[in-house]
Amino acid sequence: MSKTIVFCADGTWNGPEDPAGKGDGVPPDAAAGCQPGLTNVCKLFAWLDGNMLPEGNDWGGVEMEKALADANGTPIQIAKYIHGVGNSQQLVDKVAGGAFGVGVVARIARGYTYISRNFEPGDSIVIVGFSRGAYTARALAGLIAGQGLLRPELAAIDDQNRYDTAVAAWYRWRHGHDTTFQKIADGVMEFLTIHTAFSNPEPLDADSFVDAKIAAVAVWDTVGSLGIPIYYQGSAIDLFRFCDLNLSPDIGLGVHAVSLDEQRRPFEPTLWNPNPNVTQALFPGGHCDVGGGYPDHGLSDGPLLWVADRLQHTDVGLKFALHPPVDVQSDPLGPRHREWVEDRAWLAAGVGPRAFPADMVVNDNIRQRMNGQPEDLFGANGQQPIYSPGNLPAR
Repeated sequence: MSKTIVFCADGTWNGPEDPAGKGDGVPPDAAAGCQPGLTNVCKLFAWLDGNMLPEGNDWGGVEMEKALADANGTPIQIAKYIHGVGNSQQLVDKVAGGAFGVGVVARIARGYTYISRNFEPGDSIVIVGFSRGAYTARALAGLIAGQGLLRPELAAIDDQNRYDTAVAAWYRWRHGHDTTFQKIADGVMEFLTIHTAFSNPEPLDADSFVDAKIAAVAVWDTVGSLGIPIYYQGSAIDLFRFCDLNLSPDIGLGVHAVSLDEQRRPFEPTLWNPNPNVTQALFPGGHCDVGGGYPDHGLSDGPLLWVADRLQHTDVGLKFALHPPVDVQSDPLGPRHREWVEDRAWLAAGVGPRAFPADMVVNDNIRQRMNGQPEDLFGANGQQPIYSPGNLPAR
């Protein structure tokens, strides 16, 4: 019997002093799945039907697993949540302090090994993410759709060798799809194969992979390409930019909730190109007002419910519990946060309204907010009584 494999990649990037992220400091409750103030990725994972697996929970990592079985005990839906790099942190530390942004690659490798290890022909794959995790989700989906999963014998090797092989698979795929990346990838792979801290990954060729289709990729506010430049021959090159903005034909559905009001330049959105299988919509609020992460989450609950509806009531058919495990209620008039106003350090990085294609979908929450004229949350900088965004797509 086929099953659904869900991989949830979390990770906010909300503070100028730490691109790795700034949360509310509240550790999730392993029993409930998460607590208020955490992101929509965590909430969606907690909402999925199934039982938590104690052996898959490691909040030091941070990661969790859960599974839903039928009456005979056969798994019909399994899911993994990850925030950070989990048990592959050792791999990240080995690579020159992350000189090549390998922390990002390690998250991709975590998802790739989890899905490869559990995949059987006929299974459905769903990948979700927010912020850094949205990059992880889309890059992982591109890797699987473009190159396939590790064949069973490679997916079954010990953890560290499996991670090394997954990293090698990612670099192999990027090397073949991005000419600017090729010489850089050659150098990284040379490092991987000669550095004594690594197990030499097994050479990979076309026979190392098995084909797999992805049912859906759902993300909240994919921002830029994480702004991780390196310098090659005197020029800044963003190693982690998306090499393909088109949804692969091997991905059934792309869902993207996008912030209308975010203004920080490092948070420029990375949209998919138009495609009949892509649904992208604008929502009111800044980056974390769309992806979640604030204790007052009325705005971000709207995009959560919108994404969950598309994953539950389409051919994707994710199985959710009857009720979410935490208070979830969309409030288009809820507080809107402006990090670039509350923290002036963002001005040095650049601030300005986002621009969108004329045909970009505007979710009704924006119109409700405009009609309601709520007060915005400005912290110490006061309040603005009317919501009237000037960057709505021209029709």
